[in-house]
Amino acid sequence: MVEYNILFKQIEGSDKLSYTFATVMGSALNKKIGEVSPEAGEFLHNRGYQGEHRNFKLLTHRLRPREYETTSNAMVLKGDKLIGWSIRFFDRNLAKVFEKSLLMNPVWELGDDFGHRQWEVVKSDLSRKPLFKPVMKYSLITPAPITKRNEKTGKSTYLVYKNQPEQVLEQIKKNIRNKAVALYNFGMAGDGFEEGLEDLDIRILGNARASGLVFKKSQPKPVPGNLFDFELIAPVEVQKLIYYGGFMGKTAMGCGYLKVI
Repeated sequence: MVEYNILFKQIEGSDKLSYTFATVMGSALNKKIGEVSPEAGEFLHNRGYQGEHRNFKLLTHRLRPREYETTSNAMVLKGDKLIGWSIRFFDRNLAKVFEKSLLMNPVWELGDDFGHRQWEVVKSDLSRKPLFKPVMKYSLITPAPITKRNEKTGKSTYLVYKNQPEQVLEQIKKNIRNKAVALYNFGMAGDGFEEGLEDLDIRILGNARASGLVFKKSQPKPVPGNLFDFELIAPVEVQKLIYYGGFMGKTAMGCGYLKVI
């Protein structure tokens, strides 16, 4: 479990970044890892870590331009054109491949609707690890999409806490329990783990809000992502899992990045 803080400097290309640029970073990450280890790249892109009912990437990230202006459809880089990127890996082995990719090629080629650009890594360091306890409070820094699948049609509906509070809490518990199965593969599910999962509980703190998310150009309209603070009662191993592996889904696209409060 590790978090890297990367500082990029734009050296060439468009100064505009689309609001969906976190998905570009997710794709670039897959590519960089695949260049160092094709096996790790294929695993991350096509398989992921086995949960109870689905697979998970178990990473999350957050993009933060240092100085920028906003328009209706883009962020415009200003000043020295510096961009901070924080990325968390639950799996230390995958993180080591990422480290090697930074050393091998510190220049990243990135493209979106506004064109191509080159970013150079000018600084890289590690974040301090939080002190994890069975009861933790978090704030969602990037939105978390929460869906419920219709068993008859197979289609998923996006949920918003303000409108469907009970369904949202139900789906959060279900997702965490599904994701926690991956801990058995890491040898982290010790004595009392299953009992701890049975006692898992979550409480939303303060006001919740929604933010629109767009994951691909063909998407007809934004889908809602949830932003709220919450308290989670769960085994320490699960607390680490959602912090480093991301909260809920689409974490490899930059969703579900948490801050301890």
